Formats: sequence, structure tokens, C-alpha cells
Amino acid sequence: MINIIKVVFSDIINLYKNFFHWFFSKFVISIVRYLLAIMFASPFFVVFLIVLFWFIDWRYLLTLLSSGEFWWDLFLFLYSNIVVVIILFVLFLLMMLFLLIWYSYWMVLMLNLNLNYLNWKKLAFWNKSYFDFGFIFKYIKVLWWTMYYLLIPIWIFVIWFLVLFFVFWWTSSINWVVWDNSGIFSKLSFALLVLCSFLFIYLMYRLSFSYIVFLDKKNYPEDKSPIFYVKESFKLTSSFQSLSKLLVIVLLFSIIIIPFRLKNKFIDDEYDSIKTYLIFEQNIKLWREVSEKNIYTYNELKIKYWNLSSNELEREINKYSIYQTLFFVFNYLFIYWIYEMLFVSFYNNYLVENNLRKVINKNFLGRLFTKKKKN
Repeated sequence: MINIIKVVFSDIINLYKNFFHWFFSKFVISIVRYLLAIMFASPFFVVFLIVLFWFIDWRYLLTLLSSGEFWWDLFLFLYSNIVVVIILFVLFLLMMLFLLIWYSYWMVLMLNLNLNYLNWKKLAFWNKSYFDFGFIFKYIKVLWWTMYYLLIPIWIFVIWFLVLFFVFWWTSSINWVVWDNSGIFSKLSFALLVLCSFLFIYLMYRLSFSYIVFLDKKNYPEDKSPIFYVKESFKLTSSFQSLSKLLVIVLLFSIIIIPFRLKNKFIDDEYDSIKTYLIFEQNIKLWREVSEKNIYTYNELKIKYWNLSSNELEREINKYSIYQTLFFVFNYLFIYWIYEMLFVSFYNNYLVENNLRKVINKNFLGRLFTKKKKN
């Protein structure tokens, strides 16, 4: 265990040894992510806006929204435009789907960058593989299979609610009251929710190395089908020992990272508190009229900042704004996208080697058994 921890942390330190290459690569990969997201999602967004503005009566809709109780009228308005609403919903889903694909794609590129570091290679800053559509389509297929498995616990929960809906719909009102008072529905739903949540987390772990296997040309051939990489991730993560070791490494690394996160959160909270207090001070009459909650918040902040003048509050805001910028730069340079290397290093130095030992032992035992059988 100590050896694998040392190796993983050594690989992470290796990132800082390649600091300038790592930084510029991260920057370029971020640009690639946004370029591809805009390129593929923007057509759906443009069509979405055209349908929205062309086929919807905006004057009537704004009249409904500006009125008081409009839910029933709004429902009738949407129902009368049901075809347009369905088209808008499909366009919105497609737009979100492409944004999800390209948001995940940067993670694959970062994993590939780190995997090359472990193989003592440095990718060019603007690598042609970033826009290799053969590579991209294969990645999408791997993503599809991972999403297919991750949707299993979600569909279990959805089907459970559909079953309950039809059960309640077909039973009498007396049975409904009995179910509701006894709490069977809520207890079973909560138990299933907990079970599905654990199943989802468990599947996330089992699938978490699919992309790394897909990128690992050193240990796996490139001509494999996308489902092979998913199955191989399941195979590599089959033992409880691998899970426990990964959790220990993530925990140790998080202990190092958490103080920076807490400091960053403290700066953000202080900035928001001072800014909120200054707004309260400048609009105290307006805030008093809004709600009692605002008065309570104002009194809390007043206890904290009562001795500061408006100019001093402005200076404090400027100071914490500078702190925020400095911490963002620091995190971007030294902290962001470290966990990708952690997973790649654990995969390369433990999972692959452990799987190789299993194969060697299996072959050795197989040959030994065959030899004994011949004798």
C-alpha cells in the first residue's frame, strides 16, 4: 500500500516537473472543449431560438407571466402549442446532450495527456488528435455504454414510481388512504432511493477506468469495440482491495487539497458577506420592506461589520476580490485537474500490474495442471 501511494504521488509531482507543458496543454484543451461545444451545440440553440420566437405568441405569454395566478392559463397555452413545445423540448435535450459530450471530452483529453506523461511522452500543445473525428466518435460510443450502465439505477427508480402510480390509479380511495397513512409508499421509496444511489456510485467506480483503457494503446489494441473497454474496466475493478486502496489514496490527497479549498471558500464567503452588507446599508429601507429574513441577515452582518465605514467596506471588497483572483490563478496553475493524474497513475501502477499478475498466475497454474494431467 505504501509503495503504490509513493508511486502515485511521484507521478503527480512529475506534473510539476513538466509544469509549463502541463499548463499550456490544460489551457489549449480548455479552448478545444469550448470550441467543440459551441460548434456542435450552437446549431440546435439557433434552431431552438427560431422556433421559440417564430411559433410562440410572446405578447400573450408575457401577459400571462405578468399576471398574478396564471398556471392554468399557462397550461392551456402550452397544451394548445403542444407540437412546438415537444420540438423545443427535443432541441433542448439535444443541445444539453452535446454540451455533456464535449464537457466530458476535455476529461478524456486530460487523461490522455497524463497517460502520455507516464509513458515519457509529451503531446504537442495543439495536437491533431483533438479534432480526430474517428477518435471522437469512438469516444462517444464508449460514453454511450457508460451512460447505458449508469442509467440502470435511475430507470429502476423511475419504473418503481410508474408502477406505484398505476397501482394507486387502479385502487380505490380507501386503499390509497391506507397506503398513505401507513407510510409504506414513503418507506419503500426511501429504501429504493438509497439502494439506487449506492448502485449508481458503485457503477461509477466500476466504469471510471473505461476511458483510460480506451486511451491505453500500450496494453490494449486499438481495434477493440467500445463495449470491450467498459467490460475491461469492470474486470480491473472487480476486487474490493482495489477499491479500498483507491479510496485511501483519494482521501490522503484530499487532505492535502482541502485546506486550499477551505481557504478559497472563506475568501468567497467574506467577499459575498461584505458586498451583501454594503448593499443592505445603501438600501436599508427597501430591504426592510422585502422580508423578515433579510432583516435577520442584515442584523447578523451588522454585528460583524458595524465598525467599518462605507469606504472601508469598499476597500475590503476590493481586497477580497484580489484574493479571489489570486486563488483562482493559483488553483488553475497547481490544483485543477490533478485528480485525473491520480486515477491514471493508480490504473497504470496498480490495476494493470495486478491484472498482469493474475494472467501470469492463471497461465502458470494452467500449464501446471496440464503437465500433471499428462503425467
